[in-house]
Amino acid sequence: MIESLGPVSETHHSRRRKRLADAIGDGVAFLFSNPHHPSTRDQLLPYRLNSDLYYFTGLVEPESALIIRGAGGRAQTLLFVRDRDATREQWEGKRLGVRRAKTHFKVDEVHEFSKLGSMLRDIVAGHSTIYCSPGVRPEWDRRLLELLQASAGPTINFPYRLIDLRVITGEMRWIKESTEIQLLRRAGSITAQAYKDFLPRLKEMKTELHAARELEASFVKFGGDGLAYDSIVAAGKNGTCLHHPPGQSPIRRKETVLIDAAATFGHYCSDITRTVPVGAPFSPAQAAVYDVVLAANKAVIKRSRPRVTLDELHRLSVQEIAKGLVAAKIVKGPASAQILSGKYTRYYMHRVGHWLGLDVHDTAPTISNKNGLSLSAQFRPLEPGCVFTVEPGVYFDANDESVAKEFRGIGVRIEDNVLITPQGREVLTAELTNERLEIERLC
Repeated sequence: MIESLGPVSETHHSRRRKRLADAIGDGVAFLFSNPHHPSTRDQLLPYRLNSDLYYFTGLVEPESALIIRGAGGRAQTLLFVRDRDATREQWEGKRLGVRRAKTHFKVDEVHEFSKLGSMLRDIVAGHSTIYCSPGVRPEWDRRLLELLQASAGPTINFPYRLIDLRVITGEMRWIKESTEIQLLRRAGSITAQAYKDFLPRLKEMKTELHAARELEASFVKFGGDGLAYDSIVAAGKNGTCLHHPPGQSPIRRKETVLIDAAATFGHYCSDITRTVPVGAPFSPAQAAVYDVVLAANKAVIKRSRPRVTLDELHRLSVQEIAKGLVAAKIVKGPASAQILSGKYTRYYMHRVGHWLGLDVHDTAPTISNKNGLSLSAQFRPLEPGCVFTVEPGVYFDANDESVAKEFRGIGVRIEDNVLITPQGREVLTAELTNERLEIERLC
């Protein structure tokens, strides 16, 4: 496949490679493509690109690698791509190949991937540190580790340290560039349009799986180039399962359906969840739970701005949901007791959001506290260019006797995508309403 030259220009990729070269000092960084896994005897699963490799090259082909040898102003960039193979290309489509890669990429050298093994020792010679992402390609992890495992001790003029490259790439990818923001905005718009096209037809769907495939077809109809993740379509009490895979459960009128599905554009992800009624308005119990979740969604979005942390936003969502459920007399209060005791986790058991980008659960940097311990980026103050989801939810198990019978089996999640701007925030999925009455009219 030669779809490798995507919507982000090679100038952007080259600039990113220069930043990475500066960050690794005298080290050498390895970025490998993901493996292509078999599904059956002579078939392969759909290929998923390696997001870090794509970020620095735009490459989507398997059997490829980027190697950056850092040395101040003498940094060297090497690209390895699949060999040309007329027989395989007859079946699978054109490959990029060395000649085309040399024309397109602003790198020092391009080689066939099959030659990387024989060149490995020469590539790492003279560098103190190897940077890689362990677990992406275990066979190459072993080969790199072998270079550091001389029985007599460190080898002169060879690396003696191994560092996880994602410490650096997570920092770089956390703040989105303007081009990335445009792609994320477009992915959100495509997904919103698809929902608006599909939801009026939901009552015609026979099963969850039928609904999922119809919605996914709408993603393509409006310009999406893939799925951000496996679609979640959960009818009735299935909505209390957070990642329910669509199956043969029927779509019944007067039940709710929780739909968590989204498109990609230029390999950048959207992530939308809506909980909707089928063929009728929400019941009073469904509406009560929906309004609690919507209030939390709105409060968190309103509070989203620079210098606030994702952890603060999560705690706000917990307060709003606990307060709302007590005020609606769905659970017993006071709300403070629900929070302090942790009882709220019985019906709100996940975080309010996650980072969004090339991956639906996107990479982010770790931070260190004053004692030097690593902490999640959820404790790092938000900056302009951060993109994340806001997805509070309430889920009452069908057998939960702690709530009245009419609330059992109700699951509601409302998810939108938020970009932090210098002035505050932009909701990238605002094109699709989440207001209860408007959702009813749309369905």
